[in-house]
Amino acid sequence: MRITLARRISLVAAVIGAVICIILLLNFTAENPTGRRYSSETPIITGGGNSAQIGTSGERILSSDLGVQRNEQADQRQCVCNMAPTRANPPLTECRVCMGYAQLTTSFRRPDFITNSYIAESKNATGLAYSGREVDQIGDYVISARALGVPLWVYVRVNSTIDPEFSNMVNSTGGGVVRYFTVPGYVDATDQRARTGLIIAVITILILGLWELLGGLGGPAGVPMPTGPDAGKHTGTSDDLIERARRKNDRLDAEMDQQSD
Repeated sequence: MRITLARRISLVAAVIGAVICIILLLNFTAENPTGRRYSSETPIITGGGNSAQIGTSGERILSSDLGVQRNEQADQRQCVCNMAPTRANPPLTECRVCMGYAQLTTSFRRPDFITNSYIAESKNATGLAYSGREVDQIGDYVISARALGVPLWVYVRVNSTIDPEFSNMVNSTGGGVVRYFTVPGYVDATDQRARTGLIIAVITILILGLWELLGGLGGPAGVPMPTGPDAGKHTGTSDDLIERARRKNDRLDAEMDQQSD
C-alpha cells in the first residue's frame, strides 16, 4: 500500500513538474511589461545596418512584444516636458502632448514607449557607459518616471555591457534594466533547464504510468489472477487450503461410516 501511494504521489509530482517546464518554455512569466525573458526576434545588431536601422529594429520588436505602438506616430508623440519657465514649448512636430513636467536637462524628452503604467526605452546597443548623452537621457527618463509615478524599463541586448550606475538609477523607479534583445547563437539558460526538466518529467510519467497500469491489470506480483467460475472468491493461504481439504475428507469418512451402518 505504501509503495502504491508513493508511486502515485511521484506521478502527480512529475505531471506538475512537466506543466511548470512547459510554462517556462512558453516564455511569458518574466517580471517586466513584456512578460518575456528575451525578445521574440533577434534585432539587427552592429554590422548589420546603420545606427538608425539598428535602433528602429529594436524598437519594432519591443513594440510587438509590449503590444504598444512606438511613440513615433504623428498623432501620438507624447513627451515629458521641462517645467522650467525659461524653456520654450516643444514643437508639435516632435511633441504633440506633454504627459507631465519635470526638471529636465532639455526642453522635453520623448521615450520610445510611454503609457499610464510605465515608460520603456529600447537600447539595442553593445552597452551603456555612464558618460555623455546617455547619462543625460536616461537621467531625464528616471526623473520623468518619478514625476509621473511610473516605473522606467530599459531594454538592452542580452550581452550588453551595462554600467552599474545605470542599473541603480533605473531600479530606483521600480523598473529595471532588462537584458532582452537576443543575439545570434544565444540560448536562454532557463529554457535549457526547462527542456531537461521536461524530458525527465515525461520519462518519469511514462515509467510510473506503465507501472501503475500493469499493477492494476496483473494484481500482486507472483500471484496469478483467478479465472473460471470461482474468480474473485477468496482463495486463502496454503494452510487454509490444507485445513479445508482435511475437513472435506473427514466429512466423506463420516458419510461412508453412516452408509456402512
